[in-house]
Amino acid sequence: MSAKTAVHSNAFNFLSFVQSGVDPRTGQYTVNLALPEIKANDLSGPVVPPSLSFNPYNTR
Repeated sequence: MSAKTAVHSNAFNFLSFVQSGVDPRTGQYTVNLALPEIKANDLSGPVVPPSLSFNPYNTR
């Protein structure tokens, strides 16, 4: 029996949730990952669109 180490998921077919790139002027890499919306209060709001991001200029 062979061990499989590769990840297989159809989620990788939808890469629109990832925005990334290198700034040609500075060479700095930035990335933003959009996460599913959080709908609070029994779906009556507010709707919070969370995201994870990396920017080397952000010091927080």
